Amino acid sequence: MPRGNEKLDKAYAAGDKAGRDGDLLDDIIMGLGLPSLIPPHTDEDDVYSKGYEHGAEQRHSGSSSDSDNSSDSDKGGCYLTTACVTAMGFPDDCFELDVLRSFREDVLMKTMDGRKAISEYERMAPRIIEAVHEREGSHAMEIFRGLYPDIRIAVQLILSEKYNEAFSHYRQMSSRLAKAYD
Repeated sequence: MPRGNEKLDKAYAAGDKAGRDGDLLDDIIMGLGLPSLIPPHTDEDDVYSKGYEHGAEQRHSGSSSDSDNSSDSDKGGCYLTTACVTAMGFPDDCFELDVLRSFREDVLMKTMDGRKAISEYERMAPRIIEAVHEREGSHAMEIFRGLYPDIRIAVQLILSEKYNEAFSHYRQMSSRLAKAYD
């Protein structure tokens, strides 16, 4: 059997571990930083991404059904959507969410670090939403309405193509929420 490229093998293994752990956003929030949202693309990125996707598949394959059977849309997985749709009363395709989703797809998904941050958000956000509802009860919507000004700032930064600043602003918002509710 031919021996593989050791550098690529390590990249795949690192991606697989990160996909299983889903821990990049915690590192970012703790201040280790995201050097750039648009780094140069390498072969190692592609291999790492394949490992990451494999690891994430393994992490999610254990529970394909919805275990909490919650029917409330405001207890879903995205506190950005909860803030806009449930707390502010906007449609799911409101301008703010469309801009954030485009940023996710057109900028973040095109980078290894961005994909890892998205995966971590998907892991962390539902826990935060649940904790806000549990701890704040009838005041939960006030907490989510309070996120809206931060969402608007992030959207303005994205529209100005200040992607790193937008992501930094998001990290600060996420850090505050994680400290309070995660």
